[in-house]
Amino acid sequence: MPQQEQVFMDEGEILVTNARIRLQGGKTFATANVTSVATKVRQLEAPPAPSKQGPGCLIAFGVMWALIGLGNLSSVTGFVVLAISAALIYGGWQWMSSLKAPARPNPEYVLMIGSASGESEGMVSMDEALVARISDAINDALISRG
Repeated sequence: MPQQEQVFMDEGEILVTNARIRLQGGKTFATANVTSVATKVRQLEAPPAPSKQGPGCLIAFGVMWALIGLGNLSSVTGFVVLAISAALIYGGWQWMSSLKAPARPNPEYVLMIGSASGESEGMVSMDEALVARISDAINDALISRG
């Protein structure tokens, strides 16, 4: 008499039974061919910090205009040039202070499936708890097969 298929996990696309393992992305493994299951964490690289060259040039240009305006204080043009240079320096300062290093992205959690032909990535998720639940369910399925 054939053994009844026992379900250890059934969450949406993910199904773990004592006969088969179906993971996100449509990957299916025969439980009889699975020899081990493991999880690992993959850290993602942070994007590069934004360049401060643009705001630095704007501030330098504003300082240059301020020096020109200081040389012409005897005329109305000198005051206008000083006002423009103050706006350039302020804008460049605000722009530079708004630039922040990007946050490091969350790690990916990888479910590794071992078989006689080697180890392969079963699935990748940002949800650590989901990957842990799947790993536990696969371990339970392997144990139930004996």
